[in-house]
Amino acid sequence: MKTINNILKNIVTQNFFYSIFFLVTFFSNSVLSQNDKEKLILPALKVAEYGFKDNYRTFKTTYIDSTSFDKYYYNTEMKLDYVLRYFFHTSIEFSNKQNKLVSMDGTIFELNAKSPSELVDEIVSLIGNMNSGFNELKNFKKKFK
Repeated sequence: MKTINNILKNIVTQNFFYSIFFLVTFFSNSVLSQNDKEKLILPALKVAEYGFKDNYRTFKTTYIDSTSFDKYYYNTEMKLDYVLRYFFHTSIEFSNKQNKLVSMDGTIFELNAKSPSELVDEIVSLIGNMNSGFNELKNFKKKFK
């Protein structure tokens, strides 16, 4: 009788540990794969009406969170991300392999700047040189000069 009880205990204990191992493995894999698919995205606060499929631009950055863009834009009371998202119709997508700007027509611009403020400067300059962005830059400058 003791032998049967010991065998049953061993089976139950082994199955319990196998079950726990399976559950931990399953949930850790699903969480990791979910994190790979989900990126932090700050949507554009205004969209343009230029007739493109997407009436906003997308700034894809290697930074992993928005705190890097919480600095003020020059002598304004606006944060870097707000300038892009509100005045220049740009969403920000974090955790990318490289910094780039995707325009409303789908053109991709690789960005050379590294720091958040330099990246915003480069993006504002690029947008200001676009047909659709010229007026955005002009209106932005009027507001702060």
